[in-house]
Amino acid sequence: LNGCRIIESLSNNKSELDRIGGMIAKVKGTEGVSIKRVFINGFSSPEGLYDDNMKLSVKRSGSLRNYLIQKYDIADSVFTVNYGGENWEGLREIIKSSSVEHKYKIIDIIDNVGIFNGRELKLMNLDRGDPYRYMLKNIFPKLREVEIKVMYDVDNYDSLQADGFINS
Repeated sequence: LNGCRIIESLSNNKSELDRIGGMIAKVKGTEGVSIKRVFINGFSSPEGLYDDNMKLSVKRSGSLRNYLIQKYDIADSVFTVNYGGENWEGLREIIKSSSVEHKYKIIDIIDNVGIFNGRELKLMNLDRGDPYRYMLKNIFPKLREVEIKVMYDVDNYDSLQADGFINS
């Protein structure tokens, strides 16, 4: 996803869209199963201005919603669209499980310096900016994401049949 349009050739967008589409097609193609709610939450990476990143996360969420409505004829009324803005939690999780240099200092900055109190600047200044440049190139692109959760109703299935639908 980029700005306000979906670019299938970017990163792993195509495989993710195919995975989402396959699941939606299975739900829509199975008698007695219907989509109840679709929750979408978009995020941006933290570099740049906070307001711009918030707008990007809003656009990412809306783009996926529009794509799903158009491609799969899903009713607008089932969507709940949110936006998470800068994905600091995602950055923290990636750093925590990585071997990046200064990982504990990075986590400390994320945990203890407010977004509007110089968090990004402090990260930029850590060790002459080397960790920030590494994150910019290797980690930040992973933070530009949209999460989706689809809830569906299964009518007239006993629990064994429902388990078979969910796990197949």
